[in-house]
Parts: sequence; C-alpha cells; structure tokens
Amino acid sequence: MDEDKFLPAVKREEIFMASSIASTPILKGQDLVRLVKDINKPDKNKDRRQKALKALMSISK
Repeated sequence: MDEDKFLPAVKREEIFMASSIASTPILKGQDLVRLVKDINKPDKNKDRRQKALKALMSISK
C-alpha cells in the first residue's frame, strides 16, 4: 500500500550516500581488488561500446 497518499504534501529530500565497497560471499580477495582497480580506470572504450550497441539495435529491429 502506498503510504504517501495518506501523508500531507511535504517536500521530501532524500540523500543517498555511497557505501564503501566491501567483500561479499561472491566477490572477495583478489576479485574485489581487481574490481576496485577497474572502477578507477578511465573509460577508453565508450565509443566502441556505443557503436556496438547501435549495430545491435539496428540488427534486432
């Protein structure tokens, strides 16, 4: 049930905070280290991915 329809109209601000990357049962050790390093690398293949996506979209129509 939507609780907001019963509350008075009040402007709400939500703040989302990023949490630190922590190990999980699936992602831990060296895999976690590689993920953090990959996230920090600059994106060099954006154009390549966009071209591939456009080609895939044109084929799948």
